[in-house]
Amino acid sequence: HGAQGDYDNYATIGPLEPNTIYIIEIISIGQFGQNSAPATLYVITKEAGRIVDFQQTDSGDGSVTLEWDTAKGVDTIQKYTIITDSDFATDIRCPLSHCSITIDYLE
Repeated sequence: HGAQGDYDNYATIGPLEPNTIYIIEIISIGQFGQNSAPATLYVITKEAGRIVDFQQTDSGDGSVTLEWDTAKGVDTIQKYTIITDSDFATDIRCPLSHCSITIDYLE
């Protein structure tokens, strides 16, 4: 995974502490420097976990696709909550080592 064009679209987050809630905000910056409303990802760890290769893999008019992996050799993270436009929450169950979601209707 990596960067495309002149911008970074990936990050590694961790190590995460067990039994902790993390809040990750994603803001896209448009062609003319305009910021989108933040998409917020809540990560609740039950045991030691770590997100690696967190990246935006696609974007369009009002949507963004996010993908991430959990590090090998640690428990997977069972649930993610994404909050978009400051008030709309979506729970994602992804007990796999690779997860992705497309978030639509972003303002």
